[in-house]
Amino acid sequence: VFLLSVCHVVLVVSDGLQDLRMWRLLHTVDIILPYMPGSASAVPAGHSTSQGVEGAAVLEHQADAVFISSRVPQEECCWRHVHRTAQALESLLAGTSFTRS
Repeated sequence: VFLLSVCHVVLVVSDGLQDLRMWRLLHTVDIILPYMPGSASAVPAGHSTSQGVEGAAVLEHQADAVFISSRVPQEECCWRHVHRTAQALESLLAGTSFTRS
């Protein structure tokens, strides 16, 4: 949660899409991130704040997540597989703040 609230880009590296613990963690981060408290003095230039839970100012910034799969077999390094992986990521992250509108 902290890295997504202070960095511009966060690399999410996994051995594949089947890592369920990673997806649970990302969904938990998605739930917690909007409520990361921040003070007006801690808000960088160009970012705004809004009122969150119990009137605390929350930072309206989230890093871009870049998903990297390591140990991908050679036969899966083709455009068809890349397209299927992108579709799987879209479906796994649907309704979260990790998707762009």
